[in-house]
Amino acid sequence: MEALGDPVTTAGLPVAYAHADLRGTSGWRAQLDAAERLTRAGVLQSNRLHGLYTQRRGAASGGLWERVRAVQALERAAARGDTDVVAEVLITAWPLFVAVELEVAFAETHAAALANLPLTGHAGEIQWNLLVLAQENPARAAELMPEGGVGPLVMALIEERELPAVARAPMAQAIRDGFSAATPPDDVQTQIDAGATGMVLHGALGALAQAAVGDVQAANAGLQGLRALGLDAVARQVAIELLLLERRG
Repeated sequence: MEALGDPVTTAGLPVAYAHADLRGTSGWRAQLDAAERLTRAGVLQSNRLHGLYTQRRGAASGGLWERVRAVQALERAAARGDTDVVAEVLITAWPLFVAVELEVAFAETHAAALANLPLTGHAGEIQWNLLVLAQENPARAAELMPEGGVGPLVMALIEERELPAVARAPMAQAIRDGFSAATPPDDVQTQIDAGATGMVLHGALGALAQAAVGDVQAANAGLQGLRALGLDAVARQVAIELLLLERRG
């Protein structure tokens, strides 16, 4: 099929095969689909996806092409420093990337450029999300922190302060408990003492995968596992993403 100029799509194959669609022999749509799949899996840098989004004008409407148009419109508005248009486009674009679980990639490619724009209201809240998810400009993120909700807890995680309580938020409480424990659970400590750090890490990552789809007890266990291995900074960023990202399993 490739010899005839009609490459076979990898859309129905395991994600590892998507790398084949990033070659120049595949069409732009196939490359975009592959890049989104790989970025979502965490194995492709967000700037590679961004480069494909901005490669040319969108060829159709709906779905993927709405994301392409949103990124390009945001680029143009940011380059002009047009705050009103940036706010309008950002409010439209953010749900499109939330729907396909590409919020972190979107944040990583736009947070720095949008950090100092005087956005307010809903656009300002999205701007704060971008800065936090991209780990960009924590001082500016502190200025933009939304009142109430998980904002104070997120900023305490970023600034490595004592974590405040958040009422009626089970995941937030589980995260707080995971960071307040002075010592790891006995079974985790036993594995560490035996030199089985790989098993501890594997268990922590498995627990956090469950936490990502709503298991609050797993969040506590996973964070304690990371912290027991000295991965406190990683645990803090994972906790932030558990608070801000909604996953569907």
